Amino acid sequence: QLAGTCSGSFLRAFVPEAVVSTQSTGAVRPYCEAICTLVSLMMGANLPCFRDDALRKLRNRFQPAVSDKEAAIHAKKMIQNSLLNIRTVMYDRIQGIQNE
Repeated sequence: QLAGTCSGSFLRAFVPEAVVSTQSTGAVRPYCEAICTLVSLMMGANLPCFRDDALRKLRNRFQPAVSDKEAAIHAKKMIQNSLLNIRTVMYDRIQGIQNE
């Protein structure tokens, strides 16, 4: 499904990153509460990434109430949704320019 929408060189670079991201999400799931506690301490820092419902969104990414398999499916969907998201594309471009 994803392969049909991407060019070859992009796909070769993207697929390994998607696999690592999915595996990483699974590896940190047991630490969901500790990570969320740490983030909750930063919520008053007035930083753009720590506002409004950031903690709820973070906890949702971990999918603590579902099985590991369901959480992996959710992680893959998040990756696919971000693939062509304009904000993701622009952020990646800015990072690329900054890292040159």
